[in-house]
Amino acid sequence: MAARLLIGLLRPHLCGAVDNPFSGAVLVTQVRHKTKKRQTKIRAPHEPTEKKTYIPHQKKVVPVQKVKESEKFLAKKPEDDIWFHKFYPKPKFSISECIIRHKEYADPSMLDNMDGYIHVNMEVDMATKKKTKFRNDFELTVLLPHHFEYGKSKNIIVFCKTLEEQEKALGLGALHAGSSELVKMIIEGTLGKTDFDFALCTPDAIQEILPLRPVLRTKFPNIQAGTLGNNIESMIKHFSKGITFTTSKISESHSKIQVPFGKLYMENEQLEQNLQCLIEGVNKERPKTLPGSMVQYMDIVAPPSPEVFIVNMDTVMQKVNLQKSAKAEKKEQPVKEKKMKEEDEDEEESDAEMESKVKKSR
Repeated sequence: MAARLLIGLLRPHLCGAVDNPFSGAVLVTQVRHKTKKRQTKIRAPHEPTEKKTYIPHQKKVVPVQKVKESEKFLAKKPEDDIWFHKFYPKPKFSISECIIRHKEYADPSMLDNMDGYIHVNMEVDMATKKKTKFRNDFELTVLLPHHFEYGKSKNIIVFCKTLEEQEKALGLGALHAGSSELVKMIIEGTLGKTDFDFALCTPDAIQEILPLRPVLRTKFPNIQAGTLGNNIESMIKHFSKGITFTTSKISESHSKIQVPFGKLYMENEQLEQNLQCLIEGVNKERPKTLPGSMVQYMDIVAPPSPEVFIVNMDTVMQKVNLQKSAKAEKKEQPVKEKKMKEEDEDEEESDAEMESKVKKSR
């Protein structure tokens, strides 16, 4: 069969072809078959994706709000000494009651932990002037009225120019004190950022330490943090003996703080004063334009005791408001005294004018 086809192509006249030489020819085309097996590609199953829609900025940032308990539930009071917690609100106590209860459990006849620390857990409102913007976590140092030993000793460096100030700072317990020499030590790396906890500075030396701003960062002295000032003695005392703590976010709008405010062997009044000082220090960080307190919730603990006593914030706010009113009265007193003096002087002048007029008329 193949031979016939070749003959027909080469000699068409023998096969009876007419004018067209290819009229009776059969064309053969070469076909290449794939020797390799077809490789099937494995594809992942199609998963439908949600289309990203535009969300305004105001709706993106929404403050987390706790579910408030109803007034009826909060008004419930158990009639007996034993009750189910889920049917009644958690009991709240004053600060003094919380301290007394922890001391009773830490008594030598029970836990025997009178040398232990007593802590306060605070929930802090991080709101700002803008409704959709909240404050970042911050570090704060508060000097308590009744000192107690806690943690390791703090290393402090002081930037000051005069020799008297340098000697004074070193005498008060500063790690290093100086100006240009101290700046060189930090730039060269002989004194690292981790070698000290706080950097204090006097106003006359602030220009010399400006190159250290990118090195020190959060430790760079500033007025708001209280690390820049003229009174070296009070600054060193504040940061060496004060309690330092940082806030930690639990939501976008709230943070928590856990701070020790004394030891259980201390007197109740001393512990109350320390805690009140902590509350005042935290509330100072709240913007003045916003009403209310920065501290929204408090409970007191004394590890290793498992007891947690919730503080009644109404009693705390009453004390805070009384202190604010007392401070406002102190500020207003000199103003009132000045006004009284001015009024008395005006009356005396008017009396003198009247007397002079009467004399002239006579």
